[in-house]
Amino acid sequence: MLRGFMKKKESYNHAPDFAAPAHAVGTHRLLCSRPVEYLLVFSVGAFTYYGMEMLWRGYSHITMFFAGGICFGIIYSCEKRLSRLKLFYRCLIYAMAITVVEFVFGVVFNLLLHFAVWDYSHHAFNLLGQVCPLFFGLWMLVSLPAIFLARAIRHAFGTARGQIA
Repeated sequence: MLRGFMKKKESYNHAPDFAAPAHAVGTHRLLCSRPVEYLLVFSVGAFTYYGMEMLWRGYSHITMFFAGGICFGIIYSCEKRLSRLKLFYRCLIYAMAITVVEFVFGVVFNLLLHFAVWDYSHHAFNLLGQVCPLFFGLWMLVSLPAIFLARAIRHAFGTARGQIA
């Protein structure tokens, strides 16, 4: 007879008995969508690369913002497939990718459009003054924290998607 007045014993092994409002689930799905994920990845890379240039040289150019977003997007996209490789080899591959992006941006913006964003012609073994071994080594070092950041972002989005599945 008193059963109706007794508090139901809660179990922590299952979800609560209430459901989230429909608009909250829709918003969560939107925030966990692939376009939002890749926009975040691009933004993180863009602002980080731009910030690194500001710290390193004291100035930067808007083209470096886009180069950084593309570079981190490449690392983010490749990291899932290459995660079985040793860390050194992944850093080497990502440094090559960053160097290729830097070379393409350099040819387009420095040589063709004459923006004069940078000039590595005074560095040894440079290629058209756009890339050089010194910065390749720097990109290898920068790739290391980028790998861990990419994995953390992927994990966060994967966890969030798992909560709404």
